[in-house]
Amino acid sequence: MVRTQETRFAEWSEFEGLDTSEPLWRIPPERMKMRSEHVVPLPPQGVALLDEIRRSNRYLELNSTVLNQRIPTEVIL
Repeated sequence: MVRTQETRFAEWSEFEGLDTSEPLWRIPPERMKMRSEHVVPLPPQGVALLDEIRRSNRYLELNSTVLNQRIPTEVIL
């Protein structure tokens, strides 16, 4: 389980083994409240969602500026 902020600021480089039987999301310490690395095993549904985002060429970072408009946090949540 992760906090909303970690999810919103996820980067592609944090995901490992998305095409393997043991995909992981490795969140670096500097992005975690307790300042220690957090490793999250990804379920098939999570991997499928990431694959869809990648195929559609959409931003992984949902807080990014798109068409010069910032996406409000309320919309993301």
